[in-house]
Amino acid sequence: MKKNAQKKLIIATGANGSGKTTVVLKMLDKYKNFLFLNADDAAKRLNPSNIDEVKLAAGKETIKKFMRV
Repeated sequence: MKKNAQKKLIIATGANGSGKTTVVLKMLDKYKNFLFLNADDAAKRLNPSNIDEVKLAAGKETIKKFMRV
């Protein structure tokens, strides 16, 4: 990214199963330089057999990644 370049943030919100991830992944096809942060992906990586057990930790990890951007 260019020095002093303006950053943009897009937040996708909605009910479970409403298609947020599907829409964002389609957007990423067009906007290759965007970073996609998803707490569900972090939870699957932390504990693939029981993501409910690590939801809080996954959320914290996702926020930390966001703060570094």
